[in-house]
Amino acid sequence: SPQAGADLGDPRHFDSGSVVTLDVCLDEADEGGHFQTLEPDDSLQRHPFERGDVLIFPSYKYHSVSRIEAGLRRVLVLELWNGDEKLCNHRCTVARGSCEGLAIGVAEQEPSSQMAAWGPQARG
Repeated sequence: SPQAGADLGDPRHFDSGSVVTLDVCLDEADEGGHFQTLEPDDSLQRHPFERGDVLIFPSYKYHSVSRIEAGLRRVLVLELWNGDEKLCNHRCTVARGSCEGLAIGVAEQEPSSQMAAWGPQARG
């Protein structure tokens, strides 16, 4: 779980490939760790997100999390996808049909912003 010093600081982060994202706040950080979205005027809009709250937004919406200054922040993230059910063990970029035998996409070869912020446990 993300703790002091962690963030998802890229203001242009979005959930690639999914259609809708649902975030459920399980535990708030004591200080920092605020959910925010990048608005059309390039400002960051902070959104209330307390224990028990659910945020639902289109996955293409740019969003980030400010640096956690103290405490622990735990969030359950659910992404809804359009396409065939997948049984592969990676964040598949093939919406229909099998990815077996195909080269893994660039997005899966490069560390994501989540990976950079949270470490290996963030792999989707």
